[in-house]
Amino acid sequence: MHIHFDISPTGLSKVGWRYLREAVINTMIAVTRQNVRLKLRVSFDVQR
Repeated sequence: MHIHFDISPTGLSKVGWRYLREAVINTMIAVTRQNVRLKLRVSFDVQR
């Protein structure tokens, strides 16, 4: 899953950029957790 942002940091206020960066990081963490869960689920199914 590729997320592409075409926003320049200078175009946003520093506060807005900070919020955006936190949102991006949280999204990436959530996606990573989902991928890990799926991989674990698949590996458990294979072990059975």
